[in-house]
Amino acid sequence: AKLLYSLDQYRPEILEIQSSLEDFNLFNLKNYDTNSMVIKNCDSRFTLNKEKMQITAVFKTGRSDFNISSDTTIKEWSPFISSTVLRSDSEAIELKLLSRGAVTAVRYIYDEAFIDMFQNFDEHRNFLHEPEGIFINNNNLSLDISSKHLLISGSSRLNDFNINCSLAKGTFKTDNFTLNGYSGEYDFKIFAAFRQEYPFIKITGSLADFNLGLVSDDSGLPCSFSGILSCDYKFEANAYRIGQVIENGNASYNLSIRSGSINNNHFMKNLHDNLTANGYECDSLDAVIYDSFSLDFVQSGSSFYIKKINISGPGVYVNGYGKYFSEGEGLRLPITLQLKNGTRLARVPMLMYGDLLAPCLKVNDRKRKDRDAVCF
Repeated sequence: AKLLYSLDQYRPEILEIQSSLEDFNLFNLKNYDTNSMVIKNCDSRFTLNKEKMQITAVFKTGRSDFNISSDTTIKEWSPFISSTVLRSDSEAIELKLLSRGAVTAVRYIYDEAFIDMFQNFDEHRNFLHEPEGIFINNNNLSLDISSKHLLISGSSRLNDFNINCSLAKGTFKTDNFTLNGYSGEYDFKIFAAFRQEYPFIKITGSLADFNLGLVSDDSGLPCSFSGILSCDYKFEANAYRIGQVIENGNASYNLSIRSGSINNNHFMKNLHDNLTANGYECDSLDAVIYDSFSLDFVQSGSSFYIKKINISGPGVYVNGYGKYFSEGEGLRLPITLQLKNGTRLARVPMLMYGDLLAPCLKVNDRKRKDRDAVCF
């Protein structure tokens, strides 16, 4: 990598700073692999003077590529007043990169919110008069992110991704959102009002009639699956400090799959072995067909609930609901499980516990010795 830096010392009235980075690569020395560099082939340039700031960067990570540019026009330095146009254009972005980033951000926000809830706070503070409020309300932003493809797995991909957002006069909102692929209908919106004592934030989104079978055909995964997936989610809160994301937050997430199936899935095989080891007999779970699957999750202030988790089909029935203890305790959700065993149904009491995004299942029967749990 080559790092260049220059300062125009001959024109101090202009005072311009420039720096650039060429052929920059970032990788793990302990597990060096040219195919899994964190950042590869990065070229970037930074320019700053009294009236503008410009940043450009071109780089790749995994199967994703980015061409990023940022142009900031500076009107005043104290207080800082500016307008920024930020663009990112890609040929392809791995969907897992976006999903992991979103999950990491949500985890961080809620972890910090739980800490902040128990801190002393001056409830009479006015967001409009605080440094962060003054900064947000004095500066405008236009954000445009687009990618020709969002890569899922194998050759499966979504197409024509674009999201355009703007921050102007203290209001941040989604101006445009597009995404296509696998017969799905996609929607995503953000609205935030910062020009008030307590900012208001609202995020909504939905996915309808997404064909999982077509994804399975293109993914090249060892297991196969099918079904028509739909989901919607919503979050809103009046929040000045991060703890109010929980104190004043209301959120919901609803997911459903109709006419679904799953075949040759490693988790289902492990579940069958676990049930057998605990003395419960049931038919093979190598191929499971179900009429419907649904999951409803709700936040109401500091209370988090799984309102429903349900699977219903000719050979399987699952039902459960309960509270999610999000302060490190995780799930403890009793599950009713019924599986076909020849012409009869095997009824098994189960407990789902652990992390919400990677829970474990174990037999919840005091009369039987616990065997190892099965984890997602």
